[in-house]
Amino acid sequence: MRVKLRKVKDQLQQRVHLPISEQGRLLATVMRGYLNYYAVPKNMDGVAAFRTQVTWLWFKALRRRSQRNCLNWTRMNRIATKWLPSSRLVHPFSNVRFDATTRGKESSAVIPYAGICAGGRSKGRSLPRSKK
Repeated sequence: MRVKLRKVKDQLQQRVHLPISEQGRLLATVMRGYLNYYAVPKNMDGVAAFRTQVTWLWFKALRRRSQRNCLNWTRMNRIATKWLPSSRLVHPFSNVRFDATTRGKESSAVIPYAGICAGGRSKGRSLPRSKK
């Protein structure tokens, strides 16, 4: 996370004089990518911390744009809410993801058991072992 935050800080320093909307689109893309990779069930504190740190870095970059800054945290929270996606769970637990239910039987699921095993042997019978 530190490496990604350092890259975000460098990008913000390069784009400090761009409009807030362009900076917001850039940071929203970064946040969506981070969420798509790291937003798993037991990592939500880390994802929320990443969003907080990105907001803090953006706040510092916007305050450096002028000597007469009028940016306070109330306004910054409105900007961050508008442009940055919220830290939410993207990938639920696997038992929730794979717990699909169907209304009826699928045609492929009704194929009867044929009793054929890979390798040509039938189930339950084994070939005698050779002596070494």
